[in-house]
Amino acid sequence: MLIRAVLISHFDTHYGPTIALSVPSMSLDELKEFNVIPRLIDLADAENFFISTLDQIYSANYYFSIENGSARGNKDLLLVSIAVQVGDEDDKEKILVFLKKCEERLRENVRDIIAHEGVNNLGIFAPENNTFIKNSLHGLFENVFEKQKFDAMFKQGQDRIAIFTQKGLDPIPVIDFFRKELLKDKRPSLRTRLVVNAMDELSFAPFHCAERGSDACLKDKCPPCSELINESAAAIYMLDSGRFNMDVDFEDMSDYLKAIDRTKQMPVLVMQVDGGSTNEGNITYEEVTAKLQDVVSRERLMIKPRHGRVPIGNTEAFKDCMSWLIKKVI
Repeated sequence: MLIRAVLISHFDTHYGPTIALSVPSMSLDELKEFNVIPRLIDLADAENFFISTLDQIYSANYYFSIENGSARGNKDLLLVSIAVQVGDEDDKEKILVFLKKCEERLRENVRDIIAHEGVNNLGIFAPENNTFIKNSLHGLFENVFEKQKFDAMFKQGQDRIAIFTQKGLDPIPVIDFFRKELLKDKRPSLRTRLVVNAMDELSFAPFHCAERGSDACLKDKCPPCSELINESAAAIYMLDSGRFNMDVDFEDMSDYLKAIDRTKQMPVLVMQVDGGSTNEGNITYEEVTAKLQDVVSRERLMIKPRHGRVPIGNTEAFKDCMSWLIKKVI
């Protein structure tokens, strides 16, 4: 697993550039690996966002200052950093792309620190502000690494499941919901245990192309789509019956299916999630099935997507879908 951390560094009047706090909390020996980060304070000459790739530590950084009459230059010189320790085998280019996308989250974090009344009145490292700063770093770590599923994104091997969706749909809460529901079964069947155990071994990689709908989108020839497909053992396209548009969203789904077919022959599950009614929202199960069959025939796709309807709360329907996918993967 890639070692990653969120850090806040400052210029200490006695020790020079120093890491003040880290998430996760590290010993002095562990922090040595990241000691290149505070040295960046002396290289920064303006409040700004920048990327660093020094000493196998790749980082996204935001340099800023806060007034403090007892500090060097009457200011606390500060650096908030999102850092990843990389090895020779890691996909450095992909990690850099990930870090570059962290700019806005870093800016928001710094804005919150600067605007905090206690920080302005007492100084950023006053004991009264300790809880606020720790919570701020923990929130940044969660938003960047955990909510973005960083570990799954960079996990290599054939146990990754790519998940494509319509715009605005986050598939991970759906997967997590059903996993938790299955775990509630005090006397789980063999199939339930097999599905839960397999899901724990799989890594799920959600993806929706940010350029969908723009002139820049390459649709079924999209390089990021192809890269994820090549690194995955199977794919899920998840759609929400209540919000799925049979024109715009189905065209996008067709592009994803064609991208898979063009890149790699692998199992594909189209999971239609709904609230359980016969006609949920704008579409029916039968309508999607008919259009799927049409696009497979018309585009002469070699992949044969399995279409399953999964009402929220119906664990049997979810197990049916996942059992099919898991059998295809193993």
